[in-house]
Amino acid sequence: GARIVLPKTRVFLHPEASMKHLLVHSGSRTKEVCVRSLQITQEEKSSYELLESRVGYAEDPSVVSATNASLSRVEVDVWQTGEETKTDMNHLSLLSTSTESSSASSGGAGITHELRTKGRLDYRGGEINQV
Repeated sequence: GARIVLPKTRVFLHPEASMKHLLVHSGSRTKEVCVRSLQITQEEKSSYELLESRVGYAEDPSVVSATNASLSRVEVDVWQTGEETKTDMNHLSLLSTSTESSSASSGGAGITHELRTKGRLDYRGGEINQV
């Protein structure tokens, strides 16, 4: 059957605080929907560093079809509420589906990954870098 996963992470960094955040995702189930939400609030002179690594693959190539597709989405909301804040975000996604199945080559299911980022820099010296 289908599965929905909705993890949410909230981070609040006080003045001059720093955080390194590592997210590792592996695999993807048939008919899985995963929508991860990250909310980061940074006060003055704080820094946040995110490294997200995702490896997705079709578990069973014999059941690949348009109705068995998987969806993965990460929504990142960064709000810098003080001066001289810094945010670095690095994302790496390696997604694969089998080409052995005839339906895969004719537009069958696979894995779709979306990355949505919203940043608010309201103060002098704020910086957001994303790759």
